[in-house]
Amino acid sequence: MATTIFFVVFGYLANSMTILMRCSGLNSLKKGMLLDNYDNKELFRAMLIFAVIFINLALVFYTIAVWGEKIQGSLRGWHLMLFWIGLVFDILGTTNMSRLAGEGFRMNFHGITGILAILLMLIHTLWATRVLVKNDLRLKSTFHRFSILVWLIWLIPFVSGALLGMMRG
Repeated sequence: MATTIFFVVFGYLANSMTILMRCSGLNSLKKGMLLDNYDNKELFRAMLIFAVIFINLALVFYTIAVWGEKIQGSLRGWHLMLFWIGLVFDILGTTNMSRLAGEGFRMNFHGITGILAILLMLIHTLWATRVLVKNDLRLKSTFHRFSILVWLIWLIPFVSGALLGMMRG
């Protein structure tokens, strides 16, 4: 059931992005596009809205999963589903933000902490998958310690990205 819900949500979002890209002519745009380089300012705004929504959905799903796990005292299947959904939204949002900024990866505080956070989320989610598949009761009851640490590290690029976005404009 959880897997079905995940694929339905992910499929809907991927389809929505594809439709937006095709209708707006985004496929013909090239990498390295700042707002000034966009002929269609509405397209830029729409892409920015999607990117912000994706990043914020990552925050919502990941936060619910981490704190739900902490409150319940044990890792459960629905936590894992939300970890995966949060990771997918984070990757979608980060990818879209990078395209809009036209800069790709940068060796600065935000870039380094962002890559670190995504890698930690991936490791965390894969490990959670392994813990649930092996049904390790000891790890299921202590997993939340690692979850909270990863969540706190993830908040660093989330906040720095929001601050950078506000400073730019």
